[in-house]
Amino acid sequence: MQYPAYIAKSEKSGEYGIAFPDVDGCVASGNTFDEALINGKAALEFHIEGMAIDGDNIPVAGCIEDYVSLPDYKQAVWALVHVDVNQYLGKAVKLNITLPQYLLTRIDHMVKHSPDYGSRSGFLAETAIKALF
Repeated sequence: MQYPAYIAKSEKSGEYGIAFPDVDGCVASGNTFDEALINGKAALEFHIEGMAIDGDNIPVAGCIEDYVSLPDYKQAVWALVHVDVNQYLGKAVKLNITLPQYLLTRIDHMVKHSPDYGSRSGFLAETAIKALF
């Protein structure tokens, strides 16, 4: 999932601070812009992992467009930080589902021509994550 991150340079310390408006309380900093992004990604992964362990819902990532016009974010530079939330969703569970033949054929075609999915299950899981998170 791609989480919007805003990064701003402190006039006092010269450090860069990074925060994620969709994940309350998740902040980090760095001496450089790049370091702030690296530290921000680590903080975001740690924060989401803690939420999963606590049984909290994993926050849905919004769009940068939702935030850029808000007064609190006027001085910020925006970035997207990717976190693979699959590892926090729990163990895989086998199930039996029924799909129309044409839909199954289209899924198989997509899986065959896109290495991102690997299998029908991978395709269905990724599609569900995109729709639900």
